[in-house]
Amino acid sequence: MTSPTGSGHRPNLTVSLVRREQIVVVRLGGELDLHTVPILRDALESGAVWGPPATRAVILDLSGITFCDSSGLGELIATMKHGQAAGIRLLLSAVPAVMARLLAITGLDKAFVICPGTDEALRRAAES
Repeated sequence: MTSPTGSGHRPNLTVSLVRREQIVVVRLGGELDLHTVPILRDALESGAVWGPPATRAVILDLSGITFCDSSGLGELIATMKHGQAAGIRLLLSAVPAVMARLLAITGLDKAFVICPGTDEALRRAAES
């Protein structure tokens, strides 16, 4: 699944953001890897996810993720830490099997709030 340097790998990640009052839902689709992490990072920064206006929670809807490498996991951790520093909860929703396995193997399933779907994540975020 790796490609040689200079092989012309094209980043394949889509990011869409929807603000619902003080909760931001970020839907991801495609590959979350070394090549696409900057796309996610830029979307979070340019999308005013961290405020203003004030944000209480960020939900990462991972239902469309087809691949994730260590860089992708690292970015999820960085996003969680950024949120913690700003007093913003991070919730993961609709985690596909490929991601759930990675999170379990690395023990990160204990570090993140994981919800079966975005509706459940929205309910939990509203409760905080």
